[in-house]
Amino acid sequence: WSNCCDTLGGGGFIVGGTVGDTLGPLHIDLIAFDQLGDSIWTQEYAPGEENWNCQQVKNTLDGGIIMAGNKSWGNTTEGFVIKTDGTGNMQWVRNYNHPGGISIGSISPVADGGFLLGGGALDGTNGQRWLLRVDSLGDPVWPEKIWGSPYNDAGLSQCILASDGEIIGVGATAYADDYDAMKPYLAKVDIANVRVE
Repeated sequence: WSNCCDTLGGGGFIVGGTVGDTLGPLHIDLIAFDQLGDSIWTQEYAPGEENWNCQQVKNTLDGGIIMAGNKSWGNTTEGFVIKTDGTGNMQWVRNYNHPGGISIGSISPVADGGFLLGGGALDGTNGQRWLLRVDSLGDPVWPEKIWGSPYNDAGLSQCILASDGEIIGVGATAYADDYDAMKPYLAKVDIANVRVE
């Protein structure tokens, strides 16, 4: 299934998603299409024996492609980022973990060549919001930020860098102890003072 897409130069598109069959774990497919919807190339990524689920794909400032999502095995879930060149050849993979597990739902390139990662973390028994800024090689620029309500919140579904250098994150917040009682959520994150407004 396809979870995400972005545009390519010349009017084409890049699509990322997850492929499953009965012969092995889930893996990632990345497909480039021209402006008429005909496929140009396809790359498959199965870096290990885990189930890999691609949630977001974006172009990068250096002409490459960046993918983010989660991988799982047993009772463990980690976030991942995969960087490729402009034709989908893998350049590096980074994994991000937290004791309760992490799932990355958003990745946004920033002007210095790095990326904003947003998603969810399981903190104790509750889902919380998770945010991290990384450099152009996927290494953290500052410590992860985790926050949420007393209930089981959904993670960040999108995050962007605002013009004032702070971060806007969107998602959903719970107001009862289940995912059926949720409402839209918007936050401005003041990273310098480690504060959510």
